Amino acid sequence: MTNPFDIIKHVNEKTDLDFDIQDYAPWLVNKAMSNVMNSIFFSEVMNQYSHLDKDIQYEFYYYGLPKAKRFGKWNKAAAINNNVNLIMKEYQVNRQVADSYLKLMSDDAIKQLEEKTNEGGTK
Repeated sequence: MTNPFDIIKHVNEKTDLDFDIQDYAPWLVNKAMSNVMNSIFFSEVMNQYSHLDKDIQYEFYYYGLPKAKRFGKWNKAAAINNNVNLIMKEYQVNRQVADSYLKLMSDDAIKQLEEKTNEGGTK
């Protein structure tokens, strides 16, 4: 099995790589290509035509993009606010819902929630 990042490097640098097309992960290649400014439009097109076969998607990137070293930083999730953790635990909701709850809650409501869920001990 070929490493997906080797395939991305192969597409970008046009190196020799013999791999099985089943090892090609379209979502990962699209994500990697969307991190770089000169290939973001290619990834957008492939997102629109994600139903195409893997070999067609691979050839679109391989023959469509010029040879270049493309290194984009991967986005990382932001740290979770303590109040968001508190809301997630109390109301048993996911992070997105907890973020929207936090926007609607007043400072007094958050303090009441903290007091309600206080388990004792030192802070």
